[in-house]
Amino acid sequence: MNVTRNNISATKIELTVEVSADEMKNFSQRAATKISENTKIEGFRPGKAPYDVVLARVGEMAILEEASRIAVSKTIDQALIKEVTEEWIGQPEITITKIAPENPFEYRALITLLPSVELGAYKDFNVSLETTEATEEEVGKMIEQLRDMRATEAIADRPAQTGDKLVVDVNLFVDKVPIEGGQAKETAVILGKDYFVPGFDEHVTGMKVGDTREFFLNYPADHHQSNLAGKKVEFKVDAKQVYAREMPELNDEFAIPFGLKTLEELKTNIKKSIADEKKGEAETKLERVIIEKIIEGSTIGEIPEKLIADETGSMMHEISHNVARSGGTFENYLQSLGKSAAQFAEELKPQATERMKATLALRKIVALEKITVDEARVEEELGLLKKRYAHDAKALESLSAPAYRRHLQGMLLNRAVIAKLKEWNIKKEV
Repeated sequence: MNVTRNNISATKIELTVEVSADEMKNFSQRAATKISENTKIEGFRPGKAPYDVVLARVGEMAILEEASRIAVSKTIDQALIKEVTEEWIGQPEITITKIAPENPFEYRALITLLPSVELGAYKDFNVSLETTEATEEEVGKMIEQLRDMRATEAIADRPAQTGDKLVVDVNLFVDKVPIEGGQAKETAVILGKDYFVPGFDEHVTGMKVGDTREFFLNYPADHHQSNLAGKKVEFKVDAKQVYAREMPELNDEFAIPFGLKTLEELKTNIKKSIADEKKGEAETKLERVIIEKIIEGSTIGEIPEKLIADETGSMMHEISHNVARSGGTFENYLQSLGKSAAQFAEELKPQATERMKATLALRKIVALEKITVDEARVEEELGLLKKRYAHDAKALESLSAPAYRRHLQGMLLNRAVIAKLKEWNIKKEV
C-alpha cells in the first residue's frame, strides 16, 4: 500500500491510497467469500463456494466492487495513522479513482481537520455573579398567575368586560389580502391581559355573542411574527362566547392544593423557586461572559463548513424540540417567522460559528489542564438515565450504543471544564 498526502487547505487534506494488484487478489478472495454468504449457490453452503464458482455466478465486477469496499475499510486507518498527525473530525470522504481487474486499486480520502487554536487568557477574569434574590413584586406576580390558573368560569349572557374570557374567531388581513396562517377559530382571550397584540383587548371589550367587529392595529416593529412586524393589520373578529371569571381568594386554603398549609409557606416556596431560576439564568449568563472573553483573546483558525453545518443542524434540532415541548410544531414556528427552514438555518450560521469557537476553545483548555471524566462517573450518569427510561425499550437501546456513551462523556467533560472556568474566574467576595 502506498499513501500520498496533498494539503488542500488549512483544514482539508487529501490522501491518495494505492493498493497493489497482489493485495487486491487477497481482498477479492475475501469478497467472493462474503458474496457467497449472502447469495444462494446450488450445491454449496453459505460462504463455502469456491472463488471460480462465485465468479461465474455474479461476475468479475461484482467481486471487484465488494473487494474495493473491503480494501478501503482495511487500509484507511493505516493510511490515516501513517500520514495524519493533526486532529481530524467526522469520517473521510472516499472517492474511488482506479478500479480494474488484475490492476492496482486506488482511492482518495478527503479529511477535515480541526482548526488551530491559540489560547489567550482563560483565568482570573474576576467577573461577578448577579444578584439572584426574588423581589416581592415577582412573588406577587407569580401568585396572581396561580390565581388566574385556578379561576372559575361561567357563561355570561352580557357584553364582555375586563377580566372575562372572550372566545372569538379571528381573521387577519393586510391590504385586504388574508394573511397566511392568520385565521384562528375559537381563540380564548382574557380581557385586560393584552396577550394577543397591544390594543386588541380594548377593541373587543363590550362584544356580545354573535357580534362582529372590524378594526385596524399597528403591529410593533419588534413583533415575533416577522411577516406582521411593523405592519398595519386589519382584524375581523366574531364573538362566540363570553365567560365571567371569578378569582379565588388569597388565604391559607389557597395553599392547600399545592401541598402546603398556609399562604405564607406558599409565598416562601415561590420566592425560593424564583431565586433558583434567577440563579440558573445568572450562572448561564456568567458562563457566556467568561467564554466570550476567552474567545476574544484567542486566535482560532478557519472553521470548516462541515463543523458549522453540523452545529447549525444541532441548533435547529434543539429549537424544534423546545417548540414541541411547548405544544407547537416547528413548521408553524417557521411560518410565524415567515421563513423557510433553509432561510432559518442560514440565519443561525453566525451563532453556530460562535458556538463552535467556544467548543474548540474549551477543548483546548481540557487538553492543557488535563481535565478528565473517569469511567465511574460516566457509568453513574448512564445508570441514572437507564433507570429513568427503564420502560422505554427504544430509549434503552439508544443509551446502550457506543455513540451515546461518547456523547455523554463529552457532555460531562464540558460540565467539568465549565465548573473549572467558574472556579478560576468568579470574583471572590471579601
